[in-house]
Amino acid sequence: MRNTIIVGNTGCGKTTLSRQLSIEDVDDGSKILIIDSLDEYGHKFVDYDTNTIKLLDLDESMEFEFEKPVNILLLDDIDLNKDMAYMLIAKIFEYAEMYQISTIYIDDLLSYTLLECINDFEKFKDSFNLMVVTQSLNNFENHYAIYKFFKEIIVMKISLLDIECLRDNYHIKKRSLNDCLDFGLRSSFNIYDLD
Repeated sequence: MRNTIIVGNTGCGKTTLSRQLSIEDVDDGSKILIIDSLDEYGHKFVDYDTNTIKLLDLDESMEFEFEKPVNILLLDDIDLNKDMAYMLIAKIFEYAEMYQISTIYIDDLLSYTLLECINDFEKFKDSFNLMVVTQSLNNFENHYAIYKFFKEIIVMKISLLDIECLRDNYHIKKRSLNDCLDFGLRSSFNIYDLD
């Protein structure tokens, strides 16, 4: 699995799937970082060696330590404009590379800024895997940059407009969360083949 987007409507199971994949990554020996905007991941890692960082404000000098197998950055009280979000993503990527994070999970809050500015983070594409959870892809002007960077797109339940946008670029088989779970989480990636 390399640089993947999970896209779907609210309540369709994007975060549930992302959580299960993050647990599998840790169980397989990977070191992960989760950017969690609504504190939806921490309770799944109570039995793991976890470093939880609650970010309360932003400044240029911020530093992160991502030393544990599971690193969770909580952003639930942060009010981000686009410039601040961009700065935060750049800092996160810098420290993730430094601490040799295998996979970064980004759930909703920063996903739009990341996808809008994905060309600027091209230099990090071989440093770690990105798992991005987002509700839509039809608001982004530079679709080519997104498709070039991300190797797999998991379509849960999305609008017809999104499906047409994706179909114009790739052949994607639409699956529900239950289909993924029934098929087996890891092997579910094999059914989203991009041409």
